Amino acid sequence: MTYKVVADTEAFILVDKQAGVSVHKDEQLGQPGLFNQLKQDFAQPLYPAHRLDVMTSGLLLLAKTSEVAAELGRLFEARAVEKYYLAIASGKPRKKQGLIVGDMTKSRGGSYKLLRSTNNPAKTRFVSQQHALGLRAYLLKPYSGKTHQLRVMMKSIGVAILGDERYGGAIGGDQAADRGYLHAYALRFTLNGVEYRYRCPPSSGQWFEPPYTDSLIEHWQEPWALPWGK
Repeated sequence: MTYKVVADTEAFILVDKQAGVSVHKDEQLGQPGLFNQLKQDFAQPLYPAHRLDVMTSGLLLLAKTSEVAAELGRLFEARAVEKYYLAIASGKPRKKQGLIVGDMTKSRGGSYKLLRSTNNPAKTRFVSQQHALGLRAYLLKPYSGKTHQLRVMMKSIGVAILGDERYGGAIGGDQAADRGYLHAYALRFTLNGVEYRYRCPPSSGQWFEPPYTDSLIEHWQEPWALPWGK
């Protein structure tokens, strides 16, 4: 199964994308893409409101009309859609919570890197807690939507996301993880005067399963209620 339906409204659908699935057609992976599959399954035009990397699981929002797509695009651009991600990494971070800000630029082989300059910066706040067996869990709140933003910013604090081969994540330095441990966990936004709140715990991956995630879900039950600051 490549996805599960979380919500199906008159204006949009929201699905839980599985890890390792490409949203758009991926020639390298030989996948037609989740977007095309959803259009076929729902038998109607759909418009993706945002994107998720192949390794990232979780909430993916798609509009049912071009008008709703344009409004959601405006909300994302205005940073009026609150996005929250769960990540797991090994090692000791340079800081356990805080704000990461910096410009991003292309590096080698399709990767990106974080700069110290702030001309057009990516911005992410995060909190973390101990997870299991030397692992630490992170709740990430991005305020921008740059390519590979969260993956690059985790690497910048010294803890690449577990299973993120591009940016060096692993267990103990050489043991392969069973997936990339980044999950689009929650969304909150207001569309046409109606507020929507969705939360979707991860459903796959050894370190994303109970009992390891029980305390995470308990402490981060309502991520929008945490004292994030400005």
